[in-house]
Amino acid sequence: MYSCDAVTRVARVHPPEKTVDGALAFLLRVIAALPPEEAAGLIEEDGENTADYQGHTVRVSRVCYPDGSIYKILTDVPTTNGPQWADNGMIDPEKYLAVVSGPNTDLPSHPSEPGVLTPPIDTIDTAALLNKLDDQMKQADANRVLILGAINDLKTDLQRIEKNATSIGSQLLAAAPLLGGLFGRKEAAPKKKRR
Repeated sequence: MYSCDAVTRVARVHPPEKTVDGALAFLLRVIAALPPEEAAGLIEEDGENTADYQGHTVRVSRVCYPDGSIYKILTDVPTTNGPQWADNGMIDPEKYLAVVSGPNTDLPSHPSEPGVLTPPIDTIDTAALLNKLDDQMKQADANRVLILGAINDLKTDLQRIEKNATSIGSQLLAAAPLLGGLFGRKEAAPKKKRR
């Protein structure tokens, strides 16, 4: 009956800000992402980690259902605001507060963007995301081709350098007797073989 993957989906798109208002915005997004037939709502209650919602003081870290069952969706508000879905027992069903939804909802999209509504998670344009990913893959392939070409050019240059070094080394060996004479060194006379 109760959907817990909504917390994960919402956290992936809109991680909760580490404030009480950020926790409330996250809670409202999670409730909007839950199936409407679940009638997930808020807990109307004073105390720690509460905020104002349409003139009511509500808990910012728990989802409440009409039967009074509650689920904790954030840990350590407001320090961590770590997303979770944990059974948190029951409360008096009178504390259940339905969330207003529809075109006049005041669900904040993000605490830093008050009044701007975000599209529901299910309406994310996956085709646009896939096209963007495809473009990035094409660019990565083009970069790979350029890198492989540069590596081949470096190999060719290295082979040329090795060939030139070998040639220079042979020339120096051939010129060693001449160079020795120029610098006053006598070449050792070949030793005579004894009979």
